[in-house]
Amino acid sequence: MSKDTTPKISRETVPQYFSRGWICVSRGWDSIAIEKFLPIPDRVMPHSGGAADVLYRRDRVKEIEDSFEFKVDTWRRRGLHRDGETLTHILQQFYVDPNFIGLSKVGLLRAALWHYVEREYPDESPEIQKYQVGLLGDCPTCTKERLMVNYLRHMGTNYEQLVSATEGRRDFYVFILWQALNRIAEEYPYLQKECRRQLALKRNETGDFNPPRGHAPYVTRAHKHRLARRADRKWRRKYQHL
Repeated sequence: MSKDTTPKISRETVPQYFSRGWICVSRGWDSIAIEKFLPIPDRVMPHSGGAADVLYRRDRVKEIEDSFEFKVDTWRRRGLHRDGETLTHILQQFYVDPNFIGLSKVGLLRAALWHYVEREYPDESPEIQKYQVGLLGDCPTCTKERLMVNYLRHMGTNYEQLVSATEGRRDFYVFILWQALNRIAEEYPYLQKECRRQLALKRNETGDFNPPRGHAPYVTRAHKHRLARRADRKWRRKYQHL
């Protein structure tokens, strides 16, 4: 009995394609978007047996759908606007304060820590605030990067003004946040990882906006409340017999 030498073809090695009709019906594309983003098909099939005549690679389609240009174009063509302003026009109003460009890492970190402490402890004395800044100086790198990105986003751009102007439009908010984080990542490459993390966090369709494990969110007000409740439950269990 001869051994079967036919090579095994796995699903991963077989190119997967989307037909033009499938893209339009199942993925929300239209002829205008196809002509703009997919002008050249990846494969052309003969008209036989009802097979699709134009095919596009699956990974290519998904890569285009995840691009910023495609999303903005989609929102613009759907006519989603607020007070006559399209999303494109709103994003064009975004700007970065020149005073926040080219800051040193040490200077940016110190400014971010002081900004956080003055906002969280406004009624404390300068000595207490300085002490809190010293404590935050020993926090993990990921926490420092998060505070720096938040500081640049709120103080170095008009992010808050644009968000206020589009209040109630969460779809616009995600794109404004995207614009802000992209500009921060361009100016400060060492903050790119944190910018990607914050963007993925806000775009989570499940609605779970809690920071992922390992990013030390203990300086947030909500986490302080959780720690206080946890300590209270622990105390009650320990002394409930008294």
